Amino acid sequence: MKYSEARRNATDILLGAGIEEAEVDAEYLLQHASGLERSELFIRWNEEIPDDIEKKYADLIEKRRSHEPLQYIIGNQDFMGYTFMVTPDVLIPRFDTEILAELAIKRATEDILGTFNKVSNPSIKDTFNERKDSGSNDVNIYSDNSSKTDGHGLYKILDLCTGSGCVATSVGLGSAERVDHAVRKQNGENGNVSLSGGRCLIGELYCKDRDRIKIDVTGADISPAAVALAKKNWQFNSHDNYDQPRLDECDLAGNNNERAFNISVEAGFVESDLFGSIEGKFHLITANPPYIVRNEIETLMPEITEHEPHLALDGGEDGMDFYRKIVREAPAYLYPGGRLMMEFDDLEAEPVAEMMKITGFTEIEIHRDLAGLRRVIEGTYQ
Repeated sequence: MKYSEARRNATDILLGAGIEEAEVDAEYLLQHASGLERSELFIRWNEEIPDDIEKKYADLIEKRRSHEPLQYIIGNQDFMGYTFMVTPDVLIPRFDTEILAELAIKRATEDILGTFNKVSNPSIKDTFNERKDSGSNDVNIYSDNSSKTDGHGLYKILDLCTGSGCVATSVGLGSAERVDHAVRKQNGENGNVSLSGGRCLIGELYCKDRDRIKIDVTGADISPAAVALAKKNWQFNSHDNYDQPRLDECDLAGNNNERAFNISVEAGFVESDLFGSIEGKFHLITANPPYIVRNEIETLMPEITEHEPHLALDGGEDGMDFYRKIVREAPAYLYPGGRLMMEFDDLEAEPVAEMMKITGFTEIEIHRDLAGLRRVIEGTYQ
């Protein structure tokens, strides 16, 4: 049997089982069984498929025919440009949840860059303001935003119901990337921070304290298996990309051969029933909690009801159990001016917003996904 015939037969089997993306899934599974990239597979399209690969492929197709999710079969799912291992112990990362991750990265980046509001050279600040006003997409690190770090360059993020760790990992690494890019872009393409008159243009804080920005992420989940998998996903995706050597002394001579700005990001994952085992305060709390109404779970597609963990789906009788707990308890874990962000179902938008308002959150905003459904809510607590 040729590769092309195997894919065609598999597509027919999946179509007969009611799999919506039958052809796409059949091709993905053929790539997985053969170990070939898509381009390589097409080159061999009319070649005979080896017996061992044919058998492996048949086994994979049988799993998919029984509505086992494709992601569980191949063992991973892409999210925010990263790849996450997934097992039946965790929900499969959804594209819709990228709305939450993207917004969290945006807010964290704004908060961290607000640290650089102490600028020693006003003319440099004016230059960057002009660049921003001219329509450039560059982030203006010399904005007038108040600093949202803890005063020592530490920015803390908590991700509740972390599951695979997709949000925690993406937000931590994504924020570090954007802050680093902004500083590099606005302090020279070589990435070095310029010095003028013996003072770092990134602000007095880091010349004085000889410190660096550190993003500290905590992911929490009630499931020990989820926590273990989230740790593996962090290790797989982080690669210590932002653990850069720091400058021990400010270069008061004005030399540019040392990098005076450093940013690092670290993550830890803990077993916790929401805030039950959490200590300390955070600048940003994210959550994608269970929000399916309990008696509606069995009405969902079999890929969800028969394979994904109900622990991560069941939001109680009205789907609101976790929102009530998170909104009530979050203020005790937020620094003044800290933000809470949560994903929800479109129908839960008004009650969650009202709940946050009553609790004392301000600057409450609701964000829609690409389908126009209300998907994420954020609010600030002073």
